[in-house]
Amino acid sequence: MIFSLPFLQTTCRLGLRAALGALLFAHAPAAAENLTTHSLREALTATGTLRPGVQGSFSTAGFELHLDAAGRPSFRPAGLRKVLGAGDANWSTAFNGNGPDGPTSAMVIDAQGNLYVGGSFTHVGSVAANYVAKWNGTTWSTLGTGLEFNVLAMVMDASGNLYVGGSFTKAGGVNATHVARWNGTTWSALGDGISNDVRVLATDGANNLYVGGYFDTAGSVSASNIAKWNGTTWSALGDGTNDTVQALALDGNGNMYAAGSFTMAGGNAAAGVARWNGTAWSALGSGLAGGVGFTYARALALDGTGNLYVGGGFATAGGVAAKNVARWNGTTW
Repeated sequence: MIFSLPFLQTTCRLGLRAALGALLFAHAPAAAENLTTHSLREALTATGTLRPGVQGSFSTAGFELHLDAAGRPSFRPAGLRKVLGAGDANWSTAFNGNGPDGPTSAMVIDAQGNLYVGGSFTHVGSVAANYVAKWNGTTWSTLGTGLEFNVLAMVMDASGNLYVGGSFTKAGGVNATHVARWNGTTWSALGDGISNDVRVLATDGANNLYVGGYFDTAGSVSASNIAKWNGTTWSALGDGTNDTVQALALDGNGNMYAAGSFTMAGGNAAAGVARWNGTAWSALGSGLAGGVGFTYARALALDGTGNLYVGGGFATAGGVAAKNVARWNGTTW
């Protein structure tokens, strides 16, 4: 029998009797116990299953319970996943005690398989790395001197340039307001940058960079919460939106989808999500509604047939009941 254990992210106690194939869970404060408690890691095999014969009191903090390919209960760290085989999710131990010292907000992988991470940290493992770092599969390295404040978004273009956005005003010691480019060697600004926080980045096939967030200026151009950088200059996307853009997605036909907490795009009603066709904004039906407190969208995904999936905080999409996730097929929700 498999139990749903929402408390596994807290310090709990797990009594293990692996020889009997049984899991006995007890949730109690550590101060109320006289048992010696060990890390769950000591009781696990390399694949996350329980070692035969192990028993005792173990802390499950930082682990998640799931089924492996054979249907056995298995544990994995709440961290980065490395998929090693069909049907089984095994977890790389390379990051154990070796990750960022603060939250990670954005990640991207380049064509060579290097992982770039950005967030609210100043060290990764023993390496000083200001808000951005690179993992080559074995070791961490810095990207110059990094940023001077938080990274919220990252994207890689087809030429291998890394773009980062966030709350910073300098990159590698260079003035770079809220958005910057790393070419593998040095940091550079994108013109005069963005006037306030950048929350999301996206690139198209022509290496144009699209920037979303909460701002009113890109370079010297008025741009309401969304803008485009063509490698040389900034431009607005029409009248933009009337509130924050949190997510962007581009389809194969050159349409840009934006989602966030806005209610208007291009001066027209567009509740939480809208489409830019390169010339004008349009709504997706009546959009999203019914969020608790307020309605917003925070995630977008496109499938191979052009369906758009939207996630966020809402109760309806186009008037249809849709609890926090919905699909737009190009015509209806």
